[in-house]
Amino acid sequence: MKGMEKFNPQWKRINEMVIYSQVQDGLLLAVPLSDDEVKRKIERGYSDYVHKISSWNIHIPQETYADFRKNNEPTL
Repeated sequence: MKGMEKFNPQWKRINEMVIYSQVQDGLLLAVPLSDDEVKRKIERGYSDYVHKISSWNIHIPQETYADFRKNNEPTL
């Protein structure tokens, strides 16, 4: 991905999924929130998606785990 060097100077692998904007637009559900609702959601805190993999029933192929290990990346 030419041009990404400025965002990732050491060119390390990143956990980022590239989705074409047309597909992304189709996957997003926009629900307007009031300022108070936004404030409450921010104050509630965030949950890292990594901790949701089992509850969301996401299955990760063994090849992916092997690739993580090959690149010295943490596995779940």
